[in-house]
Amino acid sequence: MRREEEALIAAVRAGDRQAFETLYRAYWPLLVKFARRIGGLATEDAKELVQDVFLGLWRSRERWSVRDSLSSYLFGAVNNRAPELGVKRRRAIDPPLSEWEPTVDNSGPHRPVVHELEERVAAIIDAMPMRCRQVYLLYHVDGLDTRAIAAALGLSVITVNRHHARALHLIARGLADTEWADTLAKVLDSR
Repeated sequence: MRREEEALIAAVRAGDRQAFETLYRAYWPLLVKFARRIGGLATEDAKELVQDVFLGLWRSRERWSVRDSLSSYLFGAVNNRAPELGVKRRRAIDPPLSEWEPTVDNSGPHRPVVHELEERVAAIIDAMPMRCRQVYLLYHVDGLDTRAIAAALGLSVITVNRHHARALHLIARGLADTEWADTLAKVLDSR
């Protein structure tokens, strides 16, 4: 654990509200995204879950113990609480395509092709086993690194890497048997 994290944890344990607010502001958006992704929660439910985690942390701050890292603790706490709100699911795990940032130029003559390709990839992701989908989305959409995903989901780094490799293989296989393999190659070659 880094010294900055240790100092922040010690300050929160001592009841420093400003340190707690710093912690809250730094992790709030990431934890809400994470809760939506792993628990399949609506945004409001994810916010409620993360709020409950922070409230519980503040109430038990004097006994608060962090073993590995602050990030691992917080993501793990959200992961452990997410199933509790599973009955409140109002949305699918994946956000609508409009929330995804395009990773290619989505203008000009290739716009319909890119849109159809995005839909095809989204369908492949929807069909993935749950853990593969979670790892893929946490890595590629939320931008978490392998260690953060492992800590958050309670998996080993090797297991996360296996799920990620499987997810990429499923996408490649899902596109290989379609016209998208040739179309994608043409689009990339025209650049």
